[in-house]
Amino acid sequence: MTHPDEGALLRYLDGQLLASEIENVQEHLSTCITCAARNEEIRRTLSRVTVALREMDTDPRRSRTRDIRWLAAAAAVVLLALASSVAPVRAWILNRTQALWEAVVASEGATTTIPDTAHVVEPTTASVSFVPTTDVFILEVTARQVVGSLTVEIGDNDTATATIAGNGQNEELVVLPNGLRIVNAPGSVATYVVQLPAGLSQIEVALAGEPPAVLDRSGGRREWVIPLAGR
Repeated sequence: MTHPDEGALLRYLDGQLLASEIENVQEHLSTCITCAARNEEIRRTLSRVTVALREMDTDPRRSRTRDIRWLAAAAAVVLLALASSVAPVRAWILNRTQALWEAVVASEGATTTIPDTAHVVEPTTASVSFVPTTDVFILEVTARQVVGSLTVEIGDNDTATATIAGNGQNEELVVLPNGLRIVNAPGSVATYVVQLPAGLSQIEVALAGEPPAVLDRSGGRREWVIPLAGR
């Protein structure tokens, strides 16, 4: 059984698949509880952001002050969604936010770059790629944090890739002989996406000094989203 990835589910929800592809995804979702749950989680995230963006009336006759107030409200929802979304969903959210800002400023001929006052940041703040040298990969996260998540994905090549996404500021990615360490702090609000080769025999995740947990890859599972919010 081939499970659709998050990118395919996002395109499905956004109406960007061909008719034949839609039929295949719908058939799979009707029989796969895991993918149906993933699809519903993505749908809720997109719905939350879409509602915020649609509530923004872009009529140029409205006051600029009200425009900015709605943009700030939408940006707050965007940041909340970014904290727990996978990479394709984050890209969708940021694209919609950019379109919102363009709608606000287009009639004035101003720049179409989202301003700092909206508190929307670039999706990627740091990344690293490397080839693992051991079959057992240990992924360490030094601290639980205010908000954010760790997404671990199984890729289709021999290279491991790690990315700090969202509002990362002081976080670091440190390549180790047997894996990767994400250096963060209790006050961090970034999210992290780590893509690993399929050939690894075992993947372990150790959070904030807790005993490592082995990711369950039974059933061909290829992605895990691990909340990092402090306990």
